[in-house]
Amino acid sequence: MGVFPTQLTSEKHMVLPRGIPDPPALSRATLRKQLRQELGVADNDILAVGIGRITREKGIYELIEAISLAAKQDPRITCVVIGALPAFDETTAVEKHLDKNPHVREKVRILPTCDPTKVWEYLCAADIFAFTSHNEGMPNSLLEAMVMGIPSIAFAIPAVKELEANTGGVLTVPPFDSMLFAQEILRLAANPDERTKIGQKGKARVFDRFSVRKNMAVAFERLSQVKTRFHNNTAMNIETIPSGDTSSQVVLKKYRIRA
Repeated sequence: MGVFPTQLTSEKHMVLPRGIPDPPALSRATLRKQLRQELGVADNDILAVGIGRITREKGIYELIEAISLAAKQDPRITCVVIGALPAFDETTAVEKHLDKNPHVREKVRILPTCDPTKVWEYLCAADIFAFTSHNEGMPNSLLEAMVMGIPSIAFAIPAVKELEANTGGVLTVPPFDSMLFAQEILRLAANPDERTKIGQKGKARVFDRFSVRKNMAVAFERLSQVKTRFHNNTAMNIETIPSGDTSSQVVLKKYRIRA
């Protein structure tokens, strides 16, 4: 439309995020134990999960560097990235990059893309969600992690800043800064209470602003109000035409509906 949402009059316009669905009902403790066993992650390890295409634009190299730096100081830290599609992304190049450093290879695993329903299960296994994308519209994977109460760290790109909105629901660091990203991973790894606190804030933020169920209910209510005003205005603006006019018996005056 060529304008920012804040420039639109609230009387006529309402801009709502698309949002995400509510998470499914899951046996989180059971899935956490099962998935971590499958991944070879111990109970006391700190598992960072990333979800997305394996490309440079998604920040895969910055994530690998951050995990490498953090794991050197805290060996409990490990990471899985879900989203590999070798024929269409940079998985092969990333795997070769990992092979050059055995220490990093032990700490970072690249897993294939999966069915969307499986994503929720992987989030059950996570202690931290790592989002290193350089450019996004609205980051659904980050929203899904937040609504699950997973403390999240992300590069402070515009979409993430809009999402976080000074609520404390996401830890942000300057884009491309793997060192600061690693420091935030270490801080959360050492502080379970802080992880819980950030996770709760992130969950509340998503339910408040980015729930597709809630936003569609708001949209439906607003459209219902518009429909009611439309019918009211129509009824109020009908007048009878003099009987000498044979072109029609009624005419509608001009009216404007404020949506």
